[in-house]
Amino acid sequence: MQRYEAIKSGFHYKNFVSRQWNTLTISRHMFVSIVLVVLRDYHSLQILIFYCFSILFQCMIFHGLPCESRIDNGFLIFNEVMANIYLYSLICITDFNESADLFDNIALCLMIILIVAFLLNLLYGILSFLVSLFAFTKRVLLRMLCPPDLNNVTDKI
Repeated sequence: MQRYEAIKSGFHYKNFVSRQWNTLTISRHMFVSIVLVVLRDYHSLQILIFYCFSILFQCMIFHGLPCESRIDNGFLIFNEVMANIYLYSLICITDFNESADLFDNIALCLMIILIVAFLLNLLYGILSFLVSLFAFTKRVLLRMLCPPDLNNVTDKI
């Protein structure tokens, strides 16, 4: 169990969704790959399937709360909502759209959606790293400044 601690850290195991979150995510990616290959000529159907899967995963996140931290669960929801907005915009540039101006504006919106999602996720990653680094530095400094008293340890043995 300790061998896989890095993979399992940050998740709790209160329900099925939490226990199987990694498996569900990998299965989703595998299914998306299969849909992209098998339905490559049916773009609208691909988008619809991905949209339904995204809504399903949002429901699982809301009810399963796979992460221990509310912030991590919030970011999972944020990423799924951004994926839904992106997919909804993609629907507008499929065969339903004949206007070149509208197509260009929607393409610009898609780029903005991607940039916003990327920057917020990058910011979250940097902040998480800095918080972890601060906690680690604090532990190391406390150990250096307040070493354990060896006399008390030997007296208790």
